[in-house]
Amino acid sequence: MESYSTQQRLIYSYAILEVMQFLDKKELYRIQILEKYFYDKLIPNCIKEMKSWNQQACYIAFEKSQFFYFLDRNTLKWDQKKVNLVTKKGKIQTSFRFDEMWAKVLQIQDEIYFIGGNLYFHYSSKQCYRLNLKNQMMHEITSLSKQRYGHGLCHLGQYIYATGGVDNYSIYLDHCERYDLLNNTWEDIPKFDCPIFSHSLISVRKRYLYSFGGMYEKPEAYKYQERLMRLDTHKIGRVECNWEYFAFPSEFQQGCQYQVYQMPQLSQNGQIQEYIIFGGVGLQNNVLNRVSIFSENLKVIQDSKFSSSSEKLKIIDRFYYNQAISLDRNVVLEEYENELKKNDIKTQDIGHQLIGAMGRFAFHVIDLDNQKIIIGDKSKGYVNHLSQRQDDNDDEEDFIEYYD
Repeated sequence: MESYSTQQRLIYSYAILEVMQFLDKKELYRIQILEKYFYDKLIPNCIKEMKSWNQQACYIAFEKSQFFYFLDRNTLKWDQKKVNLVTKKGKIQTSFRFDEMWAKVLQIQDEIYFIGGNLYFHYSSKQCYRLNLKNQMMHEITSLSKQRYGHGLCHLGQYIYATGGVDNYSIYLDHCERYDLLNNTWEDIPKFDCPIFSHSLISVRKRYLYSFGGMYEKPEAYKYQERLMRLDTHKIGRVECNWEYFAFPSEFQQGCQYQVYQMPQLSQNGQIQEYIIFGGVGLQNNVLNRVSIFSENLKVIQDSKFSSSSEKLKIIDRFYYNQAISLDRNVVLEEYENELKKNDIKTQDIGHQLIGAMGRFAFHVIDLDNQKIIIGDKSKGYVNHLSQRQDDNDDEEDFIEYYD
């Protein structure tokens, strides 16, 4: 038998997974019997170790719409595509429209997941979808065990993690759970020590979940400090597994809806991991333009610190979706040639590691090499874009008003 590399086996496994969605239960059972070891051992191990593909766009979906929208990293243009839904019973629904507002969205390989959301302002949703970018078919997947919106969402290994958020009638949640990509199931994980929503959740070093910012039931308790919550996913299932909590002094009051991005390189001889944190909403519901740096001490996390940057966002903004994409330098230079000249930013002064962050009011370009905000493009904020789109499609129901 020919010896395959792990990468080759992984590629073939994805081909099988593509086929599986079209097989009936009897055919699926035969495959599982023939390849029991393959499915039980090899695929899970490969998925745990694989790296996520670079996100190709920022994605969003809205109530009453039959489209999903995306800001493409290669063109820096908004686009939309209609989706057809495959229900849990296997029926294709061509007239599908999203019921949910504010569903959290993330990309894993060539699939987009829409998790939870808000219904009619007063209710939260358990609904979850998986959209295949190749065939534009969307599948209903197992629902959340707890309805939620304004939750933290991230991907790590074979799981999607959903934490906190808001239940029906704006009741804050401390409940946390994770979705198994292989088994299509949700399971509870350790809950927070107090309810929280609109926090920014990221995965770190293939092991940890970090939560930054957020709104608590008693927000005054976190004035002039930033609270970091950390969970070691390797300990899930053990008795001693719980979230850890760290409070760091800050010259600002803690906000929510931050954009958080982990810097790609370590600093100070590999001892410090930096995160750039910007925008958000303050305790008085004021939208922020501030930029902060969290310098994590990898040996003693208690010695980590938050520091404010002299940089500011060009346009104040909030980042409910916490989505950022890597950008091609040449695409940025071409798209924003005039604006860069207007701001007296020379080409040679722009680094090569650029990211774009999708905000409510603008699209922001950040130069990671120099830790500078170089562009704030109001035309590409999703509210402005969708408002313009609605003006061109008067026959569609009004769903933009919720964001104005």
